Amino acid sequence: RWAFNGNNLVPDTMPDALISLTGNATATPITTINTPVKVVGTFVCERESHFSCDTTGRATYLAERSVASPVDVIASISSASGSPDATLYVAINGVVVPSTGQVTVTSSKPRSISTMWQHTFVTGDYVEMFIENNSGTQDMIALNAMVRVN
Repeated sequence: RWAFNGNNLVPDTMPDALISLTGNATATPITTINTPVKVVGTFVCERESHFSCDTTGRATYLAERSVASPVDVIASISSASGSPDATLYVAINGVVVPSTGQVTVTSSKPRSISTMWQHTFVTGDYVEMFIENNSGTQDMIALNAMVRVN
């Protein structure tokens, strides 16, 4: 976690994180219509610099200085049954950012959905992926997903 001044040979470390979810079969339980729920699955930390990633899909900012970074979330979503509308969100510190809501109609055939945001991270802030079912209470499955802070 270094920033160098007056030295063009040593690059600064750049804050970023990349978390992936591949071939997930674990359903995200939906109990209430139109209520965002954190996506369930075992995530893999692909890259972390100034961030710490975990297997639940959370990237936590660790550095001392605040930084404004874009957040990208993409997921291949399927429904456990039926063809409900689903909304994917970016959540910061466990709170869904309503402006990030992107809707798709799912079915037994997975649909890709993505969203993005920009956040000024301070030490301890974290980002996660949430999903909601807008048509009922069928569980949703994020088959493949990525969360990137860059």
